[in-house]
Amino acid sequence: MRIPAQFPQSPGVLYVTYSHVLQSGILAIAKDNTFTATGYSPMDRKLTTILAADVVGYSALMEADEAGTHERLKSSRKELFEPEIARHHGRVFKLMGDGLLAEFGSVVDAVECAVSLQRGLAERNAHVPADQRIQVRIGINLGEVIVEGDDRYGEGVNIAARLEQLADPGGICVSAKVAKEVEAGDGV
Repeated sequence: MRIPAQFPQSPGVLYVTYSHVLQSGILAIAKDNTFTATGYSPMDRKLTTILAADVVGYSALMEADEAGTHERLKSSRKELFEPEIARHHGRVFKLMGDGLLAEFGSVVDAVECAVSLQRGLAERNAHVPADQRIQVRIGINLGEVIVEGDDRYGEGVNIAARLEQLADPGGICVSAKVAKEVEAGDGV
């Protein structure tokens, strides 16, 4: 959209005419003739890296040995997941029975954490009967999220959860954005 010369531009300010408003469709005129942005959201948003992890076959594990599965999961969370996530500068923001969501300020930190988690689980499972092993799938996405207190919502979180579902048991599935960032930084 070209702005006519009679509307001087200032840093951070964009002047538009009524015809520009009609052409763009991004603004609306209220009854008092003030402009408001359509689709504008007063919600806090930020770009962040989301790691989604979920236990493979959790229902079957619980059905076979509810108390034992619960203890193994609790132990894995406390002794492996929470310390590794913290060590990689991440933060768990949501726990769901058999899964968790964590946030990282760095893509490389999130991927390195995921690798450490999968290695740690493999080591822990080495001496556990196959039908009692805790295995997880991990998905990682870099995207914009809605910030609401300590929680995170939105497409950035949803994509990480979908990627997790695509991962193999004991595997990690990352979005193209994550892969590109890791390649650019020569990380992991």
